[in-house]
This record gives sequence, C-alpha cells and structure tokens, in this order.
Amino acid sequence: MINTLCADLYRIAHKKKNYLFFLILTLLFTTVMLSGSLSSSSAEEQPFSPYMVGVASSVCTNLGVILLSINSFIVIYCDDINSGYIKQILSKSSDRTYYIVSKLISLIIYLFFAYLFLGAVFFAEFYIFSKGFYSNIAVYIDVLKLSIKTGLVSYIITAVYTLEGAVILYFTSKTDIALGWLCLSTTRILTNVLYWISQIVKFLKPFLNITVDSIAGNALENGIISLKFLIGVSLYILSFIVIQIFFINTRELKID
Repeated sequence: MINTLCADLYRIAHKKKNYLFFLILTLLFTTVMLSGSLSSSSAEEQPFSPYMVGVASSVCTNLGVILLSINSFIVIYCDDINSGYIKQILSKSSDRTYYIVSKLISLIIYLFFAYLFLGAVFFAEFYIFSKGFYSNIAVYIDVLKLSIKTGLVSYIITAVYTLEGAVILYFTSKTDIALGWLCLSTTRILTNVLYWISQIVKFLKPFLNITVDSIAGNALENGIISLKFLIGVSLYILSFIVIQIFFINTRELKID
C-alpha cells in the first residue's frame, strides 16, 4: 500500500495539467475578489469591506467545492483507469482493499495542500487589494475566522463528493458517467431533481434532509461545524469507502 501511495503522490505532483488547473483557479479567485470590489454599494464604502470579503469568501468556497471535487476525482481516480494502471491492481486480489485505502489517503493529502494553497491565494490577494487591511485588521477578524471555518467545511465536503464519484466509477466502470454524475451532484442539480420528484412521490421528502447538500448547507454558508454535520459526513465517508471496497472486490470492472 505504501508503494501505491507514494507512486500516486509522485504522479500527481508531476502532472503538468494540475498546475494549469490551479493557475486557472487562481485567476477565477482574483476575478471574484475584483468583482466584489467593483460592486460596493456606495462611493464611500471601502471596496474590500468585511461584508464584501465575506461575499467573496462564500463565492470562492462554493466554486472551490465544485471545481476541486471534479479535479481531484479526475486526478486521483480517473487517471488510473485511463492509463490502464488499475489493471495491475485488479490482477492481485490481495491489493484491492489496500488500493482503495491508499486512494483515500492520496485524496486527503491532495485536498489538504490544494485548499492550503487556495487559502493562501485568497488571503494574500485580500491583503494586497485592501492595502494591508486598511491598517485596521481588527474589523476583519470575524470575517477571517468565518473564511477559515468555511474553508475547512469545503475541504471535508469536497472529499465526500469525490468519494461519491468514485462509488459511481467502480459501479459503472465508466469515467464519463461517473464524471457526469459528479457534475450534477456538486452543482446540486440532483438534489433539485429529487426535490421536484418528492413533490409527487411524498415518501421521498425525508430523504431531502439527509443529502450531502442538506448536511453541508448550513456549515458551508455559516461556517458552523455542528455535531449533525460531523456525524453526517463521517457516515457518508465510511459508507462510500465500504461500498468502494465491496465493488472493487466483488465486481469485475470493465476496463478497455
């Protein structure tokens, strides 16, 4: 498992397209920050007031969840199938469970450094554009704390979404189907579809309260890491890992 993990991290670190992705994401964050400064409500209001920074932080975290979920899914899971590397793992039944665990560790490490980098970009740009917090950092303490909390929530939710995509991948053996599902899930289209169906099929309504979106909603918007949130995401992560292990050990993946 250690060899698989090290090889995975080495491959990710040397993937040039990955650096291009983070460059694009940095430019998007910059655009959000600058857009916020241009939309201040009055000429007297500072472009980077605590309120505007809070809005920019909310937009960036939601954007980060969607794009990083898709990117981490492609980099950590899809690339193994597209390159045919997973065939070597499937040929050794004893390595299959270790493979899933190593992928989980790779995901945790990858997302940690990804969010660390993006957090540094956000705060650096904020510091530069506000010319050193307008020499009054005290008024920004609350919004900075909230930004850190929502960043932590985003990190956890991104991992949950990526693991969900992996479940679909190992079930269908199709990267395009799994990627499509992940796009629909992270953009909350699937939740909206379930909502409209539940208006007709009434017994589905209770399921709206246990979706990833429902569990993450309050935490992502207000940075509140409640017991419900921790229990919910823990159950999701554990369930997704168990399902992945079951699929990869009992199903023959149809890899071209």
